[in-house]
Amino acid sequence: MRRLIHGAGWAAFLLGNGLMGCGDLPEDAVGKTSSPIVNGLEVSASEPGAASMVAIYHRLADDSGGPGPWFTRPCSGMIVAQQGNEAVVITARHCVTVDGKVDSATAPLSWFKVAVGMTPGYANPNPPSGSKNLIYIETMPTTTQADFTRDAALLWVYAPTWASRADRKGVAVAPIGPDRSFTAYGYGMNYRDDQCYNANPDYYLTTGVLRRGELVTLSSSWSGLGGSYRFNYTPTGYSVTCGDSGGPDLGYIAPDMQWLSFLGEHTQDSPFAFTGDSAVPGAWMSQTLGGFYLSPMSSPDSNLNRRSDNMMQLEASTSGTPLSYDPLAKTISQKTSTGVDCLDWSTSLNSFVLHSCSSPSKLWEITADGKIRNAASGMCMRHSATTIANLRTCPTASATVAERARFTWIWHPMK
Repeated sequence: MRRLIHGAGWAAFLLGNGLMGCGDLPEDAVGKTSSPIVNGLEVSASEPGAASMVAIYHRLADDSGGPGPWFTRPCSGMIVAQQGNEAVVITARHCVTVDGKVDSATAPLSWFKVAVGMTPGYANPNPPSGSKNLIYIETMPTTTQADFTRDAALLWVYAPTWASRADRKGVAVAPIGPDRSFTAYGYGMNYRDDQCYNANPDYYLTTGVLRRGELVTLSSSWSGLGGSYRFNYTPTGYSVTCGDSGGPDLGYIAPDMQWLSFLGEHTQDSPFAFTGDSAVPGAWMSQTLGGFYLSPMSSPDSNLNRRSDNMMQLEASTSGTPLSYDPLAKTISQKTSTGVDCLDWSTSLNSFVLHSCSSPSKLWEITADGKIRNAASGMCMRHSATTIANLRTCPTASATVAERARFTWIWHPMK
């Protein structure tokens, strides 16, 4: 049985009042909770990426559908960008709906509070002092694709003092492949509960503490605007379970390329198969946020930038052109004041250019290890000189690390 990784809000009420037994919990139990990393290690504030983690507190609906009490356990999320005074947070879509189901209506902004820190704690009975308000929510659109592949939401939080927490992480715009290690993060219970609810109140006392655990991917796939990967609990002894919704997975897009990146966020698990799934919303995020910057691992402090003649070149990270990837259309594009321009390869100019979207040569595929491959020719984007990117034969597995770094491109929301 597969189910979303969240606790049962209404199931908690029914069970607490003797109206529901553990075996009666619905498969997609109603309600929203946080992110337990079972057997997880507590995270130090000095660890890479730790400062960007957030706990998302939420209310439960009452009998009339209005705002009920604050749920004890928070969901988890991560700051991916800072836009002026607003921090942008990625989390699971079902963490922000009225009933905890992926495709349900989004709950009102007043039902949420967001906190940072290693130990913000649980709602007792209210969220911790200093929690911030939401000012906007954008959810991944409802489609016919499996709901766990599009279980993502972006939250805008008014938090001028959080600017330094939005570091220059990469974001995977394609699902990573099998046999890949990553670190999962979450603020929830440190106990495994395959029923997604446990009446023992002591379990709640372990929530609101940031923990991490190492996991390994089994498989991955594209699905619509996003994708997903399945991971295995067994080798490491860690697991994400009830309430680990929205918790981020951090790792490397290419295994030997050391740029810490957001790979996906937790959405559901199969407790009896000892596996879980994370959604990969990076391509949708790039469109929703107006584009990501693009840098080669061989020159990580440079961003691809559009010149006045529409040719692309690498420049210092203070510059850069935000680009979006559409996995359905297979286009890499820039929004302009007059419309949208697409990335193309010009043989005559020996350069990448941005111009109108009309030619088959503008179709691109993003590989699991960060290559940008032309769909027509099968060739890949390569960082060839200080400021130059061109189109060359993709490297083989036997290529040197330095050579493969020239073909590995990292998408990132912050310059």
